[in-house]
Amino acid sequence: MNRLIMLFVALCLQTGQGWAQDEVPWTDLSDTEKRQLSGFEPVWEELSEHRQGQLRRSAPQIERMPAANKNRLINNLNRIHNMSPEQQRRILESQRRFNELPENQRDDLRQQWQSLPPEERQKYSD
Repeated sequence: MNRLIMLFVALCLQTGQGWAQDEVPWTDLSDTEKRQLSGFEPVWEELSEHRQGQLRRSAPQIERMPAANKNRLINNLNRIHNMSPEQQRRILESQRRFNELPENQRDDLRQQWQSLPPEERQKYSD
């Protein structure tokens, strides 16, 4: 599931072509979309058309996520949204390099990360 979250975050950072839509005010979302995307309501109006579109298309998958993963996704996207373009670029580049590693190395790195104490992980996350 962590891979799904990381992929979703990476997709939200990209500026993909052909994804443009008009910005949609929160009040214009369907009741289903509002329920599925409720965690994004506080920042919805600040999101680009591109990110709104990605979230709307991903809403059914987001709704099916376990609560802990959904909350982590919302927190990560909100944190990334508040970063500078340079910080966002660095995260995207790190994710790209990570994805280029052989699967066994990615698994090893995930295992090392998960074995770190929470305080240590927090240092790297800030």
